[in-house]
Amino acid sequence: MATVRGVVALLALGPLACTRAGYEAPPAGLDQRLERGAHDRARADGPADRGRTDGPGAADLARRDQSPHDQSPHDQSPHDQALKPDTAPLGAFSAPVKLTALNSAASDDDPSLTGDELEIYFASYRAGGPGPENIYRSTRSGPSAAWSPPQLVAELNSTSLDCTPRVSLDGLTITFASARSGSFELYVSTRATRSAPWSAPQPLASLGSSADDYGGSLSPSGLTLVFYSDRGGDLDLYVSKRATTGAAWGAPAELSELSTPHEEGGPQLDATEKVLFFFSTRPGGKGGRDLWMATRSSPGALFGTPTPILELNTAGEESDLWISTDLRRIYFGSGSTDLDLHVATR
Repeated sequence: MATVRGVVALLALGPLACTRAGYEAPPAGLDQRLERGAHDRARADGPADRGRTDGPGAADLARRDQSPHDQSPHDQSPHDQALKPDTAPLGAFSAPVKLTALNSAASDDDPSLTGDELEIYFASYRAGGPGPENIYRSTRSGPSAAWSPPQLVAELNSTSLDCTPRVSLDGLTITFASARSGSFELYVSTRATRSAPWSAPQPLASLGSSADDYGGSLSPSGLTLVFYSDRGGDLDLYVSKRATTGAAWGAPAELSELSTPHEEGGPQLDATEKVLFFFSTRPGGKGGRDLWMATRSSPGALFGTPTPILELNTAGEESDLWISTDLRRIYFGSGSTDLDLHVATR
């Protein structure tokens, strides 16, 4: 993504975007959007390569629980699917499946789920919201139930661009990026219960910069937050910590061991904080943004060399993923001209 320093400065070039720079004539009424330019790359047809190169920590990952390969999430009962562990080792992900109940004719991306996987938030360019890109929510009654029709989350959206929602596992805190103040900043909102409305979003000022910041993903403990920013000139991964959930966030530090001259973004830590998933345009993928993972020996250690998740990547774009706490279900955006929400299991 090219650096976006403000909405006004780019209006003469084209629409402002939440994910990747590139310019084209804006659709009618969307003169503040920045085109997701990388989505114009051609996407390979047919199933993705199922080959996978094990990265650092692969032996540790192999000891994690596994759910069945031969069932889609919507074919399994609540007792068979995801929330019930078994003893099989992790393997490659299944072929990704589109979440047709959630997708639209426009671009749909940035999925994030609650820990029980009954509530999903995502960003969409579909018509009907107050801004060109808005945050939507859908729910379901059980892991094998159908998703409800997506609804706008009115208390989070603005007339600008709102994207990269990241909901906490308990469903009571959500962070997201918004260009409502000019450049993209991270915001946070909370609610008392899952059925309550979200509070008025507040900027995470201690994490802000004069550049664009996106995708603030909370660790399960609520004490670590990973996000991505172009404050260093291109998109890189950053981490911030705090002592308690009521404390202020510390100064962000770049995850420099994962930085390249290419893009890195969309990070999510696993529950142990020893496995990090993210997207990157670095060499070694299949084209455009691809999904990668890196591991480390302890939460305070450096991450090892990342490996691409080859069975999920295509010649198009894969970005802004969310993965379940048992690492068995992964949700992400994928496509060529427009992104669609997908899920894959293992």
